[in-house]
Amino acid sequence: DHLYDVSGAFGGPIMKDKLWFWTAYRYWGYSIFRTDSYYELNPLDYSYVPDLNNPPADSQPNTSNDLRLTWQISPRNKISAYYDFAPRQTNLWKLSRTTQADASQLQRIKLNHFETITFRSTLNSKMLFEAGFGNMTEDWTREPSPDSSTSMMYPVTEQTTGVNFRAYNATFSHNKTEVRSYRSSISYVPGSHAFKFGFADMTG
Repeated sequence: DHLYDVSGAFGGPIMKDKLWFWTAYRYWGYSIFRTDSYYELNPLDYSYVPDLNNPPADSQPNTSNDLRLTWQISPRNKISAYYDFAPRQTNLWKLSRTTQADASQLQRIKLNHFETITFRSTLNSKMLFEAGFGNMTEDWTREPSPDSSTSMMYPVTEQTTGVNFRAYNATFSHNKTEVRSYRSSISYVPGSHAFKFGFADMTG
């Protein structure tokens, strides 16, 4: 049906030779028709009769709000922090040939953010130390389609075609994912070669 993508970014110094910022905003998404998927002529009956003149469009609006700050503590030591807030939702989620529009779902990702903090230190002319922490949190729900008049009714599955209609055959759910990462390393550059030692750990 259509695609869209709008973005902009801006950055620069806050304090000369000490503190810099970078910020960016993006809004993008799609509205797409799924093969062999149609609204029903009569969504209240118990047989699926597609309205071939009325195809539904799955859509997903996304936003991303980024901010990065870099602080030069001294000429040899820097800290940078990054944050991204990126909520999104998918309308008519799971829409397909066998999942009719009223039986599709709304996926609402209300809380979706990423953050990192990185410290870099030039120990001497041959050694660089780095340490970092990162986090990803995603909090989302699966809900009945709010635009459907039958999504709160009993779901129906046609045994001969496998088509699900009237309402989605699952339950409301609230889901949360959290992943944290830790890393540290020392790089040694004696000349034309480089060696790097470190560790990385991820949990969630």
